[in-house]
Amino acid sequence: LLSGKKKKSRPDPAALSLEGFESRLWVWGGDRSKQAPEAEKRPEILLRADGMLPFKTEGPNIFRLEDFSLSRDGGEGYLIEPKIFIEQAAEVPVIQGDELAFSDGFGLPKKIAPAYPLEVFYTISFQADYLPDSVLLLMDKGALSGRYSLSVNGTLLPPEAFSPHFIYDHNNLAAEVRPYLQTGGNRLQIRMSIRKNQDGLRDPLYLAGNFGVEFENGTAYITKPRSETFFRTDYTPGYPFYSGKMAYETGFSLENVPEKAVLRLDPALACRDAVEAVLNGSSLGARTFAPYTWPVKKELLKKGRNQVRIIRANTLAPMLEGAYFSEAEHRMKQIRGQ
Repeated sequence: LLSGKKKKSRPDPAALSLEGFESRLWVWGGDRSKQAPEAEKRPEILLRADGMLPFKTEGPNIFRLEDFSLSRDGGEGYLIEPKIFIEQAAEVPVIQGDELAFSDGFGLPKKIAPAYPLEVFYTISFQADYLPDSVLLLMDKGALSGRYSLSVNGTLLPPEAFSPHFIYDHNNLAAEVRPYLQTGGNRLQIRMSIRKNQDGLRDPLYLAGNFGVEFENGTAYITKPRSETFFRTDYTPGYPFYSGKMAYETGFSLENVPEKAVLRLDPALACRDAVEAVLNGSSLGARTFAPYTWPVKKELLKKGRNQVRIIRANTLAPMLEGAYFSEAEHRMKQIRGQ
């Protein structure tokens, strides 16, 4: 190493190609007689997932409700992001000059603050070309802060409509809203009394059910669920905001059955999710990162067609953030049907 010369007996790390998250360990020096024997080489079976694959999810699909407008009269308003009211008010002009209050202490400059309470409306419209028998309106317990009422297509939801319903957290609340929805255009409105800076629409709301989600000109809409879809590394077509387990059906064919083998998911499909492989009904275990490889014994293989179920478990980023991690740009990107 000091001379900068390479010895033929040492491997050249630069000559190896590693997949994402793959690593190798080299140990130089020491007693060669005590080195571990080289790992047994097994024939490799490359598992491809080309084209449309039979597909299903473990839980309900998700439709994000986040592009709300904020107004004072329930009419046309300003597009805002879910966050506390005072931050929304800093971005759009929803507070008038006569709705500001001035306060001070002895010898201190006056402080300006909104003259609470203020009444506001959060409104969102969305399209549904198809509706299943059940659709839940889902939110986190702290998503709406302040005294509020919520209506769907003009029908007021009673306060008791929401109850605890675990989807991803023990603070999840859900209400059945299928009776109030309609095919075509839908409108959801929240009327809220803001009493402090931290009130407001602070997180997105969600619809959950057995439906599909597609895009048109970057806008998501509800449609019939898919029974087949593509295995993609960014997001799942038809289920762009779904977080949970997804099962894809695929397989491979063998002319001869080897004694031992290694099943490898096509490196082109390396993603940032956990992946489990189920071969001919037997689970080979889960891999939390690439490379996705599984040792396979002869008794699990058969001549001809072998069925493989790929069970993929992603993170909460698609649901909570509406985003995926772009390997090419090395950053989170919003899902807009690209």
